[in-house]
Amino acid sequence: MARSRREFLTRGLISLGALSLGPEIVTRVFQRSGHPSLPHGVDAAGIELKGQNDPFLKEAMFYKKLDNLRIECQLCPRKCRIADLERGYCGVRENRDGTYYTLVHSRPCSINADPIEKKPLFHFLPGTTAFSIATAGCNIECLFCQNWQISQFRPEQVKNYHLTPGQIANAAVQEACRSIAYTYSEPVIFYEYMYDTAIAGNPKKRPSMAAATVPEYSTSSPRLAPELTPATTISGSTSSKPVMARWTQSVGVPST
Repeated sequence: MARSRREFLTRGLISLGALSLGPEIVTRVFQRSGHPSLPHGVDAAGIELKGQNDPFLKEAMFYKKLDNLRIECQLCPRKCRIADLERGYCGVRENRDGTYYTLVHSRPCSINADPIEKKPLFHFLPGTTAFSIATAGCNIECLFCQNWQISQFRPEQVKNYHLTPGQIANAAVQEACRSIAYTYSEPVIFYEYMYDTAIAGNPKKRPSMAAATVPEYSTSSPRLAPELTPATTISGSTSSKPVMARWTQSVGVPST
């Protein structure tokens, strides 16, 4: 669908002001779901939500058990080796007694309906909106990050919400969003949440997209790829070793 220059600029201005829409969307979504927002300091590691009843605690999908209750995360190139009761570099995954958990499943800190033109896609559902979510934490420290207030903080340091994958899919339908986007931070760090939400959205004809830095950099990609319609990349495909080398150097990830 062709757009005039005026229409393009108008949607661009809407994109720049999109964050101002967030509180209204959050209010509507939570009025339907009945789940309250979580105040600062409610720690998924168990400060107020204790033990295995923590609704945000879910075993990680990609890690390897080591000796002495240590684990090796296999989700991103960092391959963090983590001792018991310690977290990975991203700050949202924790080793508990030799089992590795994500602490941010169903725990987004950012929710918004973005114009699809805000995403790095070409002619994908033009003129529609994407129900966009992110959790706290990130596995990289880009100097140009515009969302550092969430990406460089742990989940207990920001305000969070309780939204299950099914509720995200329903909210996308109710907000007339044609797709679901995992964005604002590096979505691989909330992989399990993204994966489950993509599965929940597909039957409702709400395709998922991941605005990732390098979406192919781990063994997790083949499992997620069938659930994503477009998987966008900021830095290029890792099928090229020079591209991967430049990426690891730019964000401080040790090469392997």
